[in-house]
Amino acid sequence: MSIGERIRQLISAWQRRREIRRLRHVERTFTGWATQEEGDFRIHLLDFAKNAKAAMERLNGSPN
Repeated sequence: MSIGERIRQLISAWQRRREIRRLRHVERTFTGWATQEEGDFRIHLLDFAKNAKAAMERLNGSPN
């Protein structure tokens, strides 16, 4: 196995672990197993989504 192949394998494994950690974080957040900081982030994210939706509706001429 060449050094380049080994480096690619290590990067791929690191990316898979990072994605698994991200998915676990999302699962914890939406199942109530989140820390206070994660919960606060979720609230900010939901507020942002609501504000973005309202702005798009205003741009599209929706009555709400």
